[in-house]
Formats: sequence, C-alpha cells, structure tokens
Amino acid sequence: MIELDIESGASARTSPCGCSVPEVVLPGQFYATVRSQRAGERERLLMLAVLEDAITCYQRYARARAPAARQLFEDARAWLESEDRSVLFSFESICDALEISPGFVRRRMHEWEEHRVRVPRRPRGQGRSGVDPVERA
Repeated sequence: MIELDIESGASARTSPCGCSVPEVVLPGQFYATVRSQRAGERERLLMLAVLEDAITCYQRYARARAPAARQLFEDARAWLESEDRSVLFSFESICDALEISPGFVRRRMHEWEEHRVRVPRRPRGQGRSGVDPVERA
C-alpha cells in the first residue's frame, strides 16, 4: 500500500510489518525516464552535423580547381543527389529522420548553384569593391 506523507509530500510505502518505508528511486531509474524522453536527440544532432557539413563542402568547394578540394565538392554533390535510403547516414535517411524534404534541400542547392553561376567570380587578390588592394595604395 502507498501512503502520502503530508508533511514532506513524499510517498511512503507501508511494509507488511506496518512500518513506513520511503519510496526510493534509483538514479538509473530516473535517468532512464529522462533518456527515453530525449531518445535519439544526440543521433539527430549528429545527422544534422553531417547534413551541414555536406552543404558547406558543396558551397565552399563548388568553384575549386585543386584536385583535393574538387573531390570534396564532387563527393558532397553525389551524396546530396543520391536517393539511396538503405544506409543510415544517407542523405535521404537523414532528411527523413530530421523531417526535412530532400527535394526542398536539392531545389535550394540548385537555386544556389544557378545564382553562383550568374555572379562572376572575383579574381584572387581583389577585395569586395573589385579593385585590387595593391592598386588602391
């Protein structure tokens, strides 16, 4: 039988001998409840980090000419374009887990790509004004 201690507000269990035994919750029992409420949060954060890294590589190395940097772009593009859902950390699986539309992400990446093509690339050594910093001096 469970009784409530009016003074402390804690529950107490009456043992067969009639004495009162405080209700004990072990740390493992408490944290198991908390963990179940936050189940998958760390995994979702990891998936978000993988997605962010792929988008960063795609954008950062889109105009790269160096072979290693170009490979990072090609790998990111292939991963983002893949429709494979059989691998836990595939693009589509991550989008499913994060409740993001893969089509939306792809569409936004293609829009970014089209905009990037329309904007001419500044030659190295030129500032935002388009004037070489050496020429300004």
